[in-house]
Amino acid sequence: MLFSNFTPSRFTLVLLTGLLGSLWVSSCSQQPAPIQPGGATPQAAAQESWRLLAAGDFDNLWKHALPAKDYTAMRASWKAEHPIPQHLSVADRTAFAKAIKSLTEKGAKSQLWARFEPQLLAFRKKYRTRIPLMIGMAEPVLDSAVGRSADLNSAQKKQARAAVKILVAWATQQDWSNPVHVRKALNIVVETARTLNIQTADQLENLNYVQSMHVYSVLWDGLLRALHTYGLSLDQVLGSAQVKLLSNDGNVAIVQTRFELLGQAITVNSTMIRQDKRWFDQQTLKRWQQTRAQLARAASIARATSIARAASIARAASVARAASIARAASVVRAATSLTPVRPDTQATPATVRTVAVSKGAKGY
Repeated sequence: MLFSNFTPSRFTLVLLTGLLGSLWVSSCSQQPAPIQPGGATPQAAAQESWRLLAAGDFDNLWKHALPAKDYTAMRASWKAEHPIPQHLSVADRTAFAKAIKSLTEKGAKSQLWARFEPQLLAFRKKYRTRIPLMIGMAEPVLDSAVGRSADLNSAQKKQARAAVKILVAWATQQDWSNPVHVRKALNIVVETARTLNIQTADQLENLNYVQSMHVYSVLWDGLLRALHTYGLSLDQVLGSAQVKLLSNDGNVAIVQTRFELLGQAITVNSTMIRQDKRWFDQQTLKRWQQTRAQLARAASIARATSIARAASIARAASVARAASIARAASVVRAATSLTPVRPDTQATPATVRTVAVSKGAKGY
C-alpha cells in the first residue's frame, strides 16, 4: 500500500511540514508588491500616490513619484536640499530641550493639562464667540494665496478654491476651545513627541533621509489623529480617491481625482507624463528637476569659490616664497660684504697722493 511504510508519527510530521510549507507560500504570496517607480497607466500612478499619502508612507511615496535614478539622486542630496539653519543660540537650544522634556517626561499629559487648563478656560470665556469670525476672515486670504500660486493652472485654482470654501465652512462650525477636544489634542501632541524621540536641537539639525521620513510619518499621523478629534478624517478623504482618465495622447495624460470632503465632492486634475515606459506626475518631476538644477548651480559656485580660494592661497604662498628667497639673498650679500680678509691675502696698497711743496713754503 502507498502509506504502508509510514508510522503515524512520521505521517503526522510530513502532514504538518506540508501544511507549514503551504502557509509559508501563502504568506509570501500575500506580501505587498515592491513599490515601483511611476505607474503602468496614468490612473494607476495617481491612485498609488494618493494611497501612499493617506498611509503616511513618505519614503515609498518618493520612490513611486520619481524615476529610479532620480529617487537615488534625491536621497543622496537630501541634506543639501533640506538644510536646517544651525544658528540657534544656546538659550534657544536650552528652551527647545526644556520644551521637549516637558512633553516626554513621565506624567507629561496630566502636568501639561494642569498648566494649560486655566489658560484655556480664560481664553474660551473671552474669545469663544469670536473664533468663527476670525476663521471666516481667513477665507479671502487663502483664496488670494491660491490665486497667486505659480504651481496651479486655472482649473486647479478653481478646484483649490472649492476645497478652501468647504474647509473654512467646516472650521467655523467647530468648537475649537472645547476642553474635552483640546485635552485629547494635547495628549496626541505628547504621544507624537514621545514617538519622535528627539531630545535636542542638535538631533533635529542632523537628521538624514531615513530619519526625516520617519519624522514626517510620525507628524503626519499626529495631524490626522488631531483633526479626527474635531471630525475631519483626512485619511478617509484620501482613501475615497477615485481616478478617472480625461485624456491621453500616449506621452501626456490628464487624470481627474474625485474625493469626498466632509460630505461634498471635490475634484483635482493632474497632468501625467510618460518616462521610461512609466507614468509620473508632471508637477512632481518639474519641481525635482528645478531643485536638482539649483543644487547643481550651488555646487558649481561652491567649486568655483573653492578653486578661487585655492588659487589665492597659492598666489600668496608664491609671493611669500619669492619674498623669502629675496630676503635670504639679501642676507647672503650682506654677510659676504662683511667677510674678513684672510691672513695670507695682502691688500693692494692705496695710492698716496703727494703734493710738491715749493722751497720756502710753509708746511701745514
